[in-house]
Amino acid sequence: MPVRNPFRRRWLEIVTGVCILTVLAALLFQWPHWREWSGESCHLCGNRRTIVQHFRWWRHDGTSIREYNEFTVPAGHVHDWWRYGFGKVSPTGSFAAESSARYRDGRVTWHPPHQAPPTECRE
Repeated sequence: MPVRNPFRRRWLEIVTGVCILTVLAALLFQWPHWREWSGESCHLCGNRRTIVQHFRWWRHDGTSIREYNEFTVPAGHVHDWWRYGFGKVSPTGSFAAESSARYRDGRVTWHPPHQAPPTECRE
């Protein structure tokens, strides 16, 4: 009858436990982390911006704002930002919602007041 080594079984239990704790610790630092974004537009000048907020451990971890200045802004202009879309991205899933209009007054595209919107050519 062979003699079993009790230290071998104990060593396997310790190694298995350390591996499980390592995986849990790695997941713990990554999860709960998510990002919320919102798209905003100014119906007065036509410019847009995207605001991205990062969250880690249910605390705000920073904000980044990217402006898309497609149109020139006159001196003294104050933007009237309107949120037309927002969303959330996380390891467990993502969500997004957006208005059918990109500007507060219901327009999808924006044209400066001194320019008329393009019309179709008819012959």
